[in-house]
Amino acid sequence: MLLLRALLLWSLVSLHVVAGAVLFRRLFGRESGWYGFLVPMLAVCIFLNFIENFIPIRSLLWLLPFTTIGSILLLVRPGLTWEEVRHFLPLTPAHASGPVAVPADEPPLDRPGLWGEGLRPAASVPVKPASPPAPSFFSWDGLRLPLVIFLASFAFTIFIRSIEPDILPSSDGLADLNLMANFTKGETLPPTDGWMPPFKLQYYYTFHHYAASVLTRLFGVDIGSGYNLSHALLSAFTCFVAAAAAWRITGRVWITLLLPFIIESAATGSSAYLWLTEKDPSPWTMADLSSGLLDPNKNPHNPIWNLLATAPYRESLRLQPPGYWTYRDEYHANAAGHFLTIFAVWVLMELAANERRNWPWIAAIMVPLIAILTSTWALPITGLLCGGGLAIALWAKRRPENPIFVFMAVAVGLVCIWPTLQPIFSAPNSPPIIWNRIEWRTPLFEFLIQWWPVYALWLGLLFVWHKLPAGVKWAHAVVPLMLVAIEFFNIEEGRYNTIEKMWGYTYGAGLVAFFSAVAMRPGIGYRLLTCVLLVSAVISFRGWMHTTFRWIDWSNDAWHLEGDGILRNNSQRARLLQVLSQLHNATLLTGKVEWAYNASPALAVFSGNRTYIAWTYSEERYGHKGENDYRAQQVNDFYAGKAPDPLGFLTSHSIAAVVIWPDDNIPDDFVVTLKGQLAPYYNYIDCRGDGPNNAGVFMYQPSLVEKSAAASPASTNPAPANP
Repeated sequence: MLLLRALLLWSLVSLHVVAGAVLFRRLFGRESGWYGFLVPMLAVCIFLNFIENFIPIRSLLWLLPFTTIGSILLLVRPGLTWEEVRHFLPLTPAHASGPVAVPADEPPLDRPGLWGEGLRPAASVPVKPASPPAPSFFSWDGLRLPLVIFLASFAFTIFIRSIEPDILPSSDGLADLNLMANFTKGETLPPTDGWMPPFKLQYYYTFHHYAASVLTRLFGVDIGSGYNLSHALLSAFTCFVAAAAAWRITGRVWITLLLPFIIESAATGSSAYLWLTEKDPSPWTMADLSSGLLDPNKNPHNPIWNLLATAPYRESLRLQPPGYWTYRDEYHANAAGHFLTIFAVWVLMELAANERRNWPWIAAIMVPLIAILTSTWALPITGLLCGGGLAIALWAKRRPENPIFVFMAVAVGLVCIWPTLQPIFSAPNSPPIIWNRIEWRTPLFEFLIQWWPVYALWLGLLFVWHKLPAGVKWAHAVVPLMLVAIEFFNIEEGRYNTIEKMWGYTYGAGLVAFFSAVAMRPGIGYRLLTCVLLVSAVISFRGWMHTTFRWIDWSNDAWHLEGDGILRNNSQRARLLQVLSQLHNATLLTGKVEWAYNASPALAVFSGNRTYIAWTYSEERYGHKGENDYRAQQVNDFYAGKAPDPLGFLTSHSIAAVVIWPDDNIPDDFVVTLKGQLAPYYNYIDCRGDGPNNAGVFMYQPSLVEKSAAASPASTNPAPANP
């Protein structure tokens, strides 16, 4: 049944995406059909995002029957016109015989009968029934290839998410789930931060999390399933835009079909070498050679580790290709940034083509703005790519087919995103741009090892630079420009984020543009280079598949799209989740607070509640530095028995439940003490079972308070706030 559920969800989502493409083709027949798979989805999310700044929408499930029926109708009869619909629907009393044309000098109408059948001319005038309108022409030409690309990519990515669906606290996956859950609570935007209520989540880039909440609410699935569906869809769209760029550059089907595979191979320059020279290496090592250097199981005789060890300064320099995020459980801003960067590559190629269209111009303006809302780190490269495309088109004296439509579409888009865009511009914790220290520079040999797939392609194109399309020429200039800028400038202290995000975006853009341009060249050298890149991709893809299938828990986790295995597979945690699911949008204490990556906040997210404070690291990024540490100290003092007034603390902050998390090792005597301190307001529900540590929930129970007050009317205990 779980497998059937995954197939059904894949089918439903695919149905809506493909129907959107058909509708786009109907409305904009002269535009590239590839846009139809993206523009309707993005337009709906942008529009709803604007609406929810003023009107909260808790559920969209009521729309699903209408969108599903409409999607089926569009696919069955893609050329169906409104006139045809009117002919077959009982919109007029005489619909069966066709519309009746009444001359101007016709006698007045009879009064309608009881059922409305009297709406006919008073005099008996023979009227010839109208014939059904001829169906309009619709062609699937231009949609077949993108349709195959999308369905195949989405099938692969949802398969990966289905067999490894757990959303883990060992990464940012749990924080991403919380960000997405914030948008499903039925509040106006910005929503309450579920890990620090009642503060609002307004300074952080979360548009892809909002889009995931739209999918979750439309299909009425649980929060974990919506997360995994959205994760798979975003990865599929990344493959899709890579194929679209390849198609625009080359016009060759085989290269277009190869690009999704190149993306999902997630190959860096070291991937093939390490898989061939190391025994069962981790694929994460291919992205971060520093982790391999510290791996005690590495081959000590491998020269690559000896070479890396000579660097005087050793910081983690992670090169994360676009496909890397398909295999991670994080629905991360980095993944969305890859999608937008490759989208920008495609838009660049569209604008550089000798054609007059509208949507490439609209996309060139909107993609960098959406990048600010989704992954601000992608703004520099998307701005360069899209801005260059606009400049190329203007220099060639090409203009949009309909400038008024482009202006209106961009204006509407800007109005819709402005309420979400403006708070990001005023964020109090914007990181500084600083001059890069010399010791932070990338070791030359590490760059040569990791980046050879891109710079080898780049060097190969130098020999035919004068023959390259204008769009490829600009991409050829942007990639080294970005790499030089990354080496000399840094955003915030430390290289971690700058490298992890901007390196990956630049790598993906170069790989898509340069591989497509090289693969289409006829020379033997270009064919050989293409084959070498494909062999590297095959080895890397095989490694990812080997690792993925090795880690699968087929009996407990596979096909559980809800992703709550960290709770479901432990009897104590599962019982805690069951108890807390009785509450809704309540504020909890889920256990002791840590900097990041502890599992207890998962209880609040999966149960549909909030927690007073979770990971202090995440809240610092969301603009709550200072308050996060203050709350963490409060909560940890509470669990250490140092709070001067535990009951007062809980009631003054509307805490509906206090979790005794088994991994916190709370001793028996402290649980007994808490029972006495919190009675009669909080009733303890024991979830320990046969586990080694205490586990349970102190649940606020108004009924117990009322009974206690009736039995002891002179009680002076404080009245709790309403949780």
